[in-house]
Amino acid sequence: MSDGSVRKREVSVQDVAASEATPDLVTIRSIENVLRDWLTEKKIVLVCGRWDQGAVSEIVSNGKAWLTGSTYTGKFAGLRDLRVRGEKHHLHLDLGKFSHAEYAIRPSVCYGWKPAFEILLVGDHGPGNIAVSAGRPYRKHELNRAMVKAYLQKFMEHRHRFGEIIQWSAKSSGRGPESAAVNDCWREIKSCALEMIPEDEQPDFCLDNEHPWESVRKIMERLAR
Repeated sequence: MSDGSVRKREVSVQDVAASEATPDLVTIRSIENVLRDWLTEKKIVLVCGRWDQGAVSEIVSNGKAWLTGSTYTGKFAGLRDLRVRGEKHHLHLDLGKFSHAEYAIRPSVCYGWKPAFEILLVGDHGPGNIAVSAGRPYRKHELNRAMVKAYLQKFMEHRHRFGEIIQWSAKSSGRGPESAAVNDCWREIKSCALEMIPEDEQPDFCLDNEHPWESVRKIMERLAR
């Protein structure tokens, strides 16, 4: 057997061993609790799949979605089913494949590149194929400020409860200069976020008129303390 074959076999054995490893139960419980908290909200959409892989499906739960409990131990300790009352369709989840939940404010084609407000389940491979999207962020093209504040409040609560397992991001589309409407939307999001920190600290957060999403990210960093 050549040295190349030996090395290939060693890598293969290591990969199998890694896949057999027992996932971290604390992380599983934390991510599970985040997901359960959001499932109590009626106006959410569960997004399954990824555009960069060709397809996305959406589950509009209307408050009827629920998560089964744990059934297995060991490497399958993270297995859950996401079900919707009155429906036979369901989603199999392995929460053991995720390392953290990311509160992500990022542009969505569904809103004309205005931001969506999501909670991504993320693993070592990057964002997974499941996310919670806070529903109805806009009313007649106007930002739903009450929803934005509720989203940020839940972000703060989860960060305080689960620590580093909760991450955050605010990003532009990366598609060149943002439209005036999109930039105005980011500035209003920033205004909502600013109202959630002490008034005497608000001047510390300079406005970035060219990249307002950076101001939003910095304010989220403050909310995460």
